[in-house]
Amino acid sequence: MRRRPRKSSIDQVLIAGTATDLPAIRQVLLMLPDDIYGQVYVEAPEAAWTTLPCPPRVTVAWLPMDDQPRAATATTAWLAEWMPEEPQSDREFSLWVGAGISGQIGTLCHRLDIELGVL
Repeated sequence: MRRRPRKSSIDQVLIAGTATDLPAIRQVLLMLPDDIYGQVYVEAPEAAWTTLPCPPRVTVAWLPMDDQPRAATATTAWLAEWMPEEPQSDREFSLWVGAGISGQIGTLCHRLDIELGVL
């Protein structure tokens, strides 16, 4: 498995998706440099749980698919822990959210756009 050399200033990554997003998640993970750190949340049936090509400091949490918005809840908790109240100019963060994620994650992404001044 070959990774890209570091060409960006991104230090930290958060990826959230469902089983339908697995091909795209794999591609995103393969593009990450080895020294990035972060978290991947995947809502999927247990039969779909597999090893993903992650950099050494990126972990994957497989979340059962049911009627609970598990990826949205996990993403919110991760952001609360890892995103500082005040922006830090020496850290870059990237968030990738798959198309299969519930509407609640869309609301979260919209809120982040506003908080981070993207909109």
